[in-house]
Amino acid sequence: MITAIKNAQIFDGESIIDDKIILIEGERILSVGGVVPTGATVIDAKNAMLMPGLID
Repeated sequence: MITAIKNAQIFDGESIIDDKIILIEGERILSVGGVVPTGATVIDAKNAMLMPGLID
């Protein structure tokens, strides 16, 4: 099952990425950017920011 997260700000650790869609399957990121495939579960993350995990 593919999950699409859309409308989030995406921070890659250095800058904000312009693409607003991330496709995930299971525990793996398939792509950043692109189109939402038919049948995907869509999460609207408006006003949220996605970023890598931080380690202290």
